[in-house]
Amino acid sequence: MLARGIIGTRGGTPFVASPMHKQAFDLRTGQCLDDAAVRVPTYEVRVDDGVVLVGPSQE
Repeated sequence: MLARGIIGTRGGTPFVASPMHKQAFDLRTGQCLDDAAVRVPTYEVRVDDGVVLVGPSQE
C-alpha cells in the first residue's frame, strides 16, 4: 500500500517507497525505480481556486 509509503528523493527523483514490497516509485511517472517491469498508475493533478482536482493521466 503506497498510501503509507515513505517519500524521499533518489538521484534527484522524488519517490514513494512501498513499506510492504520495499520498492520505490517515481512520483512523477509511476515507474518503479527498482524494477523496470513494474509501474503504478499516475493521475493529473491541478489546483483550481484552492481546490485540488485529480483526474486520469493524459498519457
